[in-house]
Amino acid sequence: MKKYFSALAPLRRVRRPGKKTIFLAAYLLTIVVVITVVALRGPSAQPLDVTPAPEITEAELSESVVNRPDPPFNALDEEEVREGIIPEEDTPVLTAPSEPLRWPAEGELLTGHHDIYRIGNQLRFHVGVDIAVEPDATIVAAWPGIVRDVREDMRFGLMMEIDHGGGYTTEYANLADAFFAVGDEVQAGEQIARVGNSALLDAQLGYFLHFALFKDGEALDPVQEISPR
Repeated sequence: MKKYFSALAPLRRVRRPGKKTIFLAAYLLTIVVVITVVALRGPSAQPLDVTPAPEITEAELSESVVNRPDPPFNALDEEEVREGIIPEEDTPVLTAPSEPLRWPAEGELLTGHHDIYRIGNQLRFHVGVDIAVEPDATIVAAWPGIVRDVREDMRFGLMMEIDHGGGYTTEYANLADAFFAVGDEVQAGEQIARVGNSALLDAQLGYFLHFALFKDGEALDPVQEISPR
């Protein structure tokens, strides 16, 4: 019995890489290694460019000290700080005046302190006094002090408030004009305002001065505090 064998296929020839291929692969590998090392180490530090400062002569230094600008006006002098000297503020410190209070206007007393008056169907206690005056009459400060407020009030019209120190304040209302502004200093007996008829809900109507006196926010009876009229 015969056996048949097919002829073996010829083996393919395996080509070896050439010198150019090996050189190119080694070159690329070198580049990859260099890039990897640089990336891991980071950028190399650049040397600092240190330029020596120019020399200053003693004459130039003296001239710079002489021509130095003066300090600001509000700067404290070192000697003053060491000795505890502190500049005073512009706002004066008020103390209760020793002189007696005076009446801001001459006239008939129309409504007294704590008198009961009616507005519509409501009864109210009057704070301060209402003094009858002539139209456009001027009034004076009852004590020396500083004007703390000048405003339009819904009840009493144009009003001025003066702080006299020691917790004392006075109010002047139903005015036509105020001669001083907030922050101004006034003297006792100095003309401060002109009376009008701006009050709408006070105990009186027409030309009169509404005058009130307070101590630490509590209303006092001016008749009891001021010398008899």
